[in-house]
Amino acid sequence: MSRQQVWLLMFISLIFYTPKVLCFIMTDQNTEITFEQFAKLVTTELTTLKAENHQLRTEVDALKAKAAKDVVVAFHAEISGVTNIPTHSTVRFNKVDVNIGNGYNSGSGMFRAPVGGVYLFFLQVYSKPGQIVSLYLMKQGTTVNEAVAGMDGYQSNTVAEMIHLNKGEQIWAQHFVGDTSLEGHYHVHLSGFLLKADKTGVYMLLYAVYNINTIFVLRLIIGIRR
Repeated sequence: MSRQQVWLLMFISLIFYTPKVLCFIMTDQNTEITFEQFAKLVTTELTTLKAENHQLRTEVDALKAKAAKDVVVAFHAEISGVTNIPTHSTVRFNKVDVNIGNGYNSGSGMFRAPVGGVYLFFLQVYSKPGQIVSLYLMKQGTTVNEAVAGMDGYQSNTVAEMIHLNKGEQIWAQHFVGDTSLEGHYHVHLSGFLLKADKTGVYMLLYAVYNINTIFVLRLIIGIRR
């Protein structure tokens, strides 16, 4: 939403939510009225305004909850065949089975959050006899977990991590130490899904408009009293 749209929404809100006060000020300039009478009128208007805004927030909360349920982000990507990767490089899971929301990029091996919220990720590694493999789960360049498998026989290890991501932040798997030959198929994979989306910008904007309306009426009272 552009800055012009934001200001337009605030302006329209002021017009719709304070009509009685504006009409009172702009109509009969010769009417004598005490401050107490005016304060009573404005207080009534403020009470009505609060009730209307409360109803608005209730409706927005309901819409937000519905929208959060409708937002689905999920992906599952694995390595096909046997893949050799450079030491300390990003693992590119090239077989993508699920990619709802188009957050995962098989070319870069990175998942970019299409919406902000709390996500749950799984990283699984696999090793053959005499092999050790260690992969880091990374968020924006910071290690958040490590999956290690190796030495004795065929081993696999899966780690799970619940992470909050802002929109656009990235998650990926990175080679740490050990063998750089990864056995593919379903043995080595990265997956994740959105648990709960953040509140939307529209919700926060409407809440701000509620506060602006309240402050506007209070400033009218203070101004008249002076």
